[in-house]
Amino acid sequence: MDRVEAEGLERRVQTALEKNQFRLHYQPQVERRTGRIVGAEALLRWHDAEAGLLAPGYFLPLLESTGLIVPVGEWVLRQAAVDAQRWQRLGFPRMRIAVNLSLEQLTRYVAERREFDTRALRECCDFQFEVPAAELVRAPANVMRVLAALRTEGVDVAMQGFDAAETLCTRLWSLPVDTLKIGRAFIRGMTADPDAEVVVSSMVVLARAFRLGLIADGVERPDQVEMLSRIGCEQMQGLAFSPAVPAARFERLLEGLACRPQPHVQRRLN
Repeated sequence: MDRVEAEGLERRVQTALEKNQFRLHYQPQVERRTGRIVGAEALLRWHDAEAGLLAPGYFLPLLESTGLIVPVGEWVLRQAAVDAQRWQRLGFPRMRIAVNLSLEQLTRYVAERREFDTRALRECCDFQFEVPAAELVRAPANVMRVLAALRTEGVDVAMQGFDAAETLCTRLWSLPVDTLKIGRAFIRGMTADPDAEVVVSSMVVLARAFRLGLIADGVERPDQVEMLSRIGCEQMQGLAFSPAVPAARFERLLEGLACRPQPHVQRRLN
């Protein structure tokens, strides 16, 4: 993308924020044994008037490089709170709502002396920030302090894309995290490579040893569901259960109270 294209995209993103063109889609997180929906990951979408529905891979780098990630991130927190409050009023069980948080976003909040307003979310759900593992291990001390403070306020911090690398394992005890989220690359490889299953099994053992929550991401097929269940990973997320869907469709999933494994389907936006 050249400079002219980037500037045009930046103007469109600013307009999207002003005209409420952003949307949240929710992908259920499921307890395998019961099929119960125990949480959801809130995923940002842009309903662009020209291009239709866009996934964040298209516009997220621009948000981070321009600083627009801050107001858009605040919108995500507000909208997730609105949706969670509606589900609570409708009588659905309290559940976990996970929101992605990048190191760039964290760093800008610290530099601008901002505070994450998570109170509304914490009142109606078990709120979780997901931080990419590769970014978390290189986060500066002041960012780590922000994460530690969020945890004292009752916010769960999940390490997204955990891969059991040596650098992560040796530092895991000192990182401000509550939950490990197994990376989808390992989930995809489990059925074809026995070594991948061994690695995922080691992640399950690590999570138990450190008394951390554990969830497998990118679970797409029934055989992956069965393998994960066999090695002791009971919470899962992915197309095997449901793609990310708009809030109204997610509400219908909640009405069913359970989300059972589905036949293999094609990939959707992430």
